[in-house]
Amino acid sequence: MLTARDGDVRIRPVGPEDVDLYRALRGDAGTMRDLGGPLPDGRIRAQVPQ
Repeated sequence: MLTARDGDVRIRPVGPEDVDLYRALRGDAGTMRDLGGPLPDGRIRAQVPQ
């Protein structure tokens, strides 16, 4: 179980450095199975602000 303590969690805007994370999560068939399937790379890149 993951628990958050003071200083362990940060919320920040999504940026170009997050493309690989988005690709790993949203491009994965298992992760996206119940959400319409994996997204193509072009659509993933479009969701990440430059």
